[in-house]
Amino acid sequence: LYYLISRFLTTGPCLRTAELLPRRLDWLGNEHPRTYEDVVAANRHIAPDHLLQICKQIGPLLDREVPSCVPGVHSLLGSGKQSVLRTA
Repeated sequence: LYYLISRFLTTGPCLRTAELLPRRLDWLGNEHPRTYEDVVAANRHIAPDHLLQICKQIGPLLDREVPSCVPGVHSLLGSGKQSVLRTA
């Protein structure tokens, strides 16, 4: 999750925030620092907007299970029946 957030942040004004990277573990369990470029190279299939694409898909999936009171309105900031955390 931290990688997805940092990958998303690299496309905006928060470039330094993108430095929240997990450390690499070797086969003995020792931690080692990784550069952002190392993590991107290890995850070439992850686009900078990967997290945004996931968020865009959450709304329609949720609407199928628990319809909102205003169809087609998707917001991660809603509350009640407009919340992504709504339940049946």
